[in-house]
Amino acid sequence: MEAPTAPTRSQQWGLTAYWFSLNMEGAALLTILIPVTLLRVWRYGHVSELARIVSLAALLTMIVPPIAGMYSDRQKKRGKRRMPLMWWGTSANIAGLLVIPHVTSVSTLTVVVMVAVLGQAASQTAYQAMMPEILPQSQWGKASGYMGLASLLGTVAGLGIAGFAPPDLSYPVLAAVVAAGVIVTAVGVREPVGRKQAAPHVQVRSHRDFVRVFWARFMVMLGQTFLMTFILYFFSEVLHVAKPGAHTALVAGEALVGAALSTVVMGRLSDHFSRRMIVFMAGLPMAGAALGFALDQRSSGIVLWALLYGVGYGAFLSVDWALGLESIPDLANVARDLGLWGIASNFPTVIAPAIGGWILVQALSPRQGYEELFVTASAMFLAGSLIVLSLGKPKKQKDWSTPLAFLVYSLVTPYVRARYRVHVTGHLPRYRRSLLVAGNHGQDIEGLVVPLMIFRTHPFGRRVISAGSERLFEPGFSPTRLPAPWGTWLSSINLRPILWMLGVRPIENEPLFRPLTSWAYHVFLHYGNLPIDEVFSAEVLEKAALDSGHCARRLHLRDLWSHRYVQKAVVPHGITALLEPYRNAAKTSLAAHIRQQIADLLHAVRAGDVLYLTPEGRYTANGRVGRFRRLWEDARRQIPDTVLVATAYDLLRPGPLHVWIVLDAHAPDTDGRTAVMALRPLTASHLVAHAAAGATRWSSPDHLREEAQAALAHLPPGSRIAGDLARQSEAALAQAAAYVWEWKQRHPEPDQPITDPRFPHVPDLMQYYGNQWNETMEALAQTPLQKPAMAAEPAGG
Repeated sequence: MEAPTAPTRSQQWGLTAYWFSLNMEGAALLTILIPVTLLRVWRYGHVSELARIVSLAALLTMIVPPIAGMYSDRQKKRGKRRMPLMWWGTSANIAGLLVIPHVTSVSTLTVVVMVAVLGQAASQTAYQAMMPEILPQSQWGKASGYMGLASLLGTVAGLGIAGFAPPDLSYPVLAAVVAAGVIVTAVGVREPVGRKQAAPHVQVRSHRDFVRVFWARFMVMLGQTFLMTFILYFFSEVLHVAKPGAHTALVAGEALVGAALSTVVMGRLSDHFSRRMIVFMAGLPMAGAALGFALDQRSSGIVLWALLYGVGYGAFLSVDWALGLESIPDLANVARDLGLWGIASNFPTVIAPAIGGWILVQALSPRQGYEELFVTASAMFLAGSLIVLSLGKPKKQKDWSTPLAFLVYSLVTPYVRARYRVHVTGHLPRYRRSLLVAGNHGQDIEGLVVPLMIFRTHPFGRRVISAGSERLFEPGFSPTRLPAPWGTWLSSINLRPILWMLGVRPIENEPLFRPLTSWAYHVFLHYGNLPIDEVFSAEVLEKAALDSGHCARRLHLRDLWSHRYVQKAVVPHGITALLEPYRNAAKTSLAAHIRQQIADLLHAVRAGDVLYLTPEGRYTANGRVGRFRRLWEDARRQIPDTVLVATAYDLLRPGPLHVWIVLDAHAPDTDGRTAVMALRPLTASHLVAHAAAGATRWSSPDHLREEAQAALAHLPPGSRIAGDLARQSEAALAQAAAYVWEWKQRHPEPDQPITDPRFPHVPDLMQYYGNQWNETMEALAQTPLQKPAMAAEPAGG
């Protein structure tokens, strides 16, 4: 879907209208109205009855949101709206509010309150989930400030109505405000409709931050509940005021005046500064105020502590929602996760009344009990502040490890030397600033050799960062590279942590055509572990034998990279394999995703680092150098020093595979792609393939060798020649010619191509080398190198 746009002021107020009504109801209902109603229907034991009702209500609000959230998310993924759940929840809430004034027993009161709380929790779950889908992330802090202000205004209004109006009037007023709030929000905010609009705009985040935000909020709300639940009885039983409800409203109003001074301003600032520091600083005055309530209970002191508490509470409200939303692990299931996050607010209201009631009952006197209660609340505020300090400072992920790189170098180098014959011409310069190394990509071999060669140049104190296909960083990759059964059994392993430490960074090189496992992983990160028949078209699943007719059970996305099904799912498919809204979401987010990957990769390159990349980003099946993409252009602008790497393989010769690598400095005024073509070393395979294509008829391997020898004698100036071809051309060409002749004798069919299992992605080696020959000749003609023909001499491997 399109990225959410910044809302207008009227839309912003429309979005917060329902939040105002919910907070008005929340402030009035359990703080004043229910305690007052309890005094009417149950004069004795009202403290324990209040604790029971509040705990039951909190337990309900803790259980309902995750369940309602899963239902709402499910509806959204099916292209439906969240608003109907708001309407149904609000209807139940209003019905409960209108019935409460008429109850005559505690049991009836408890049931009706639970109905109202159930409706409120369900409607609030759907409402909160709409907000991150409507607002861009850059506006979350500002929106949090508006929501904080709506919380304050709603709380003031709720306390005012409940404290000064008769209960029989307060309940209908609350019902009317709740109805008005949902109507204003429904009219002022247009929820995105349809499956195409269901895509989230934020991906999976760290669960570590989620857990810490949860506990920080839990501590703050625990202290808040200690104060709010029993403050009316404090005025009644300790200060002995005539109208405890009115005094509760006045003190709360004084606190909210202080809160109003900071809430919107701090919310705006949080879009530009650290939200964790704002929440930390907000907890300190709240802790000090709660301690002041315990130690100084004079009227003037109460006013001062109320204002101080309000300043901290307003700052907390201004960023609480934005900080919590940023810590949500998966915004594709935002309603469910907000419901889980809401437990941090609701669970304290389950246990705080019981804990607070126990403190008050066990105390020697009411005054001592409330002093202990307020000191406990102060400790909770302080604990929440300290916990939130750990946010934003995750354990630094090492992007490169010298010991690990040295270990890999030690293990891979003997393997490369034993299996391949690597020949290198040129060298990497000693450098102080960053260096860009770029080259063509024909096989995994140069992906092993070049980074190791760079590491050997500067084994300590320098980093080698390389761009790798995003497929490397996904489960289901190993079957495409490792032989069976190892690749299959390791298919569910994601190599991302190891690759990251080695300096490899992901880049999307197959934007619209990739394996089903990759499409599945992309959807999984955004939407969770959905059934595959909701994500992929029936035709694709049937073709891959992954539909219900071929599988004993309904498969989910995770199943596609398990060893049982991965071989069927590694077949590449276009983006049309995806159903909506996943197809549209993938298209919409693709460009921004690639831009972010490039920015992150270039940001990781510091002075002295080497960035190694293959600009085309994929194997070449036809031998031609792929186009240099945007990463190359952006890297060239940022990194002035560039060395090009041209690689060629001598596949048409028996024995170990010879790999020829040429390194040369890149002139800034030449095209990088053309320079790599001209720099490519020519091997015996190139010359024999060119001769075979040019000769009308060759009757023997000697004839083919002679044609290749004639082509070698007429190479243009600047051509790079493989070392063995320069030293012993007749022997090298004779081996290649004999190999081609014998293949043709074994495969007399006229259209039978020459292939090699070491290059399974190349369907025709003769065409492969013919294309490279033509490409190199054209490049030499365009930008001739001012050097004689050079031999690529062995320089180690």
